[in-house]
Amino acid sequence: MFTTILVGDSGVGKTSLLVQFDTGKFTQEGFAATVGIGFMNKVVEVDGAKVKLQVWDTAGQERFRSVTHAYYRDAHGNKCDRSEDRVVQSDDGERLAREFNVVFMETSAKTGMNVELAFSAIARDLLHRRLYPNGGTFNVKQFVEARSEHSPACACAT
Repeated sequence: MFTTILVGDSGVGKTSLLVQFDTGKFTQEGFAATVGIGFMNKVVEVDGAKVKLQVWDTAGQERFRSVTHAYYRDAHGNKCDRSEDRVVQSDDGERLAREFNVVFMETSAKTGMNVELAFSAIARDLLHRRLYPNGGTFNVKQFVEARSEHSPACACAT
């Protein structure tokens, strides 16, 4: 089992992303704000192996910031299906990812674009790190780039 954490400001779509991954559905109705932390478990298959992901959904409200802020810095919304509300441009997200040497991927909780891929890449990377603690050949960036959906109507940074 591997634990992953979704962090970000209140209302950016953490719970929506989690629900899309868990059920494959997007709920239009607003969610009640997460209090403290919530989580779900899901088993995914990676190269024939079963990997259990426990995904934590952190509260984004200001009063919980001292707990969750240590996990992220200056995160912004992922509402790529609402281009008029877009906060982060793709170029800015890609530049920030390069700066921190992490993989950049655009997702949409509403359409489901790249949601399964994002969690699959996380599971694959975590399993690889456990199986090969001294390094190895799995490249998350190549894995994501080879499978990622690119949609000009839906581009966002998460």
